[in-house]
Amino acid sequence: MNSHALKVFVMTTSLISTLPVEASEGWNETLNDDGIVVFKRKRAGSAYEEVRAEARLAGKVDDFLPFFSNPENYKKWVYGTLECAPLAKLNEGDFTFRGVFQVPWPFENRELMSRVELKKKTDPEELTAKLTHVESQAGVPHGLVRVSRFESLWRVANAGDKKVDLSIEMYVEPGGSLPPFIVNLVLSRIQLWSIKNLKKEISAR
Repeated sequence: MNSHALKVFVMTTSLISTLPVEASEGWNETLNDDGIVVFKRKRAGSAYEEVRAEARLAGKVDDFLPFFSNPENYKKWVYGTLECAPLAKLNEGDFTFRGVFQVPWPFENRELMSRVELKKKTDPEELTAKLTHVESQAGVPHGLVRVSRFESLWRVANAGDKKVDLSIEMYVEPGGSLPPFIVNLVLSRIQLWSIKNLKKEISAR
């Protein structure tokens, strides 16, 4: 499968520690490309795997705030995002959003409802976004399947010398008939390409 075909195929789902992950945590390295390292590990009782991606990037912690705090900006970097818009503001730095993510034929695109909880610390300087799936009573639009479970943690921390350490952890159960082996196969690539997109956005600021 060539790189273009793989990128189309892996849009099955889409849509952190700054040191190398220790083997005792159960993480296994699966990709290492352009300074981005991606790990996977099994989750007990689930056929789906957890994914973790790490990178050291040029920039400041505050550079990432618009890309964490505004769902409309997720489309700029989260790979495979077709639509993304805020739903409700619960508190400062605490909101919900709706996203639609591209999945190739014959599978349906996925709809996600998620809550985002932002936290910013100054000593040490750090920004985190905790994303969790939320239930919705709204009907699912025709041609979409709603994600049944989703968890993610985005973290960016000051690494000194005008650099930051970025990490993303994610677990998803996409719902419908999308086989787990496909999700497990491509989720690492999605995280790799998402961080590459984010790196370009930060560099252009």
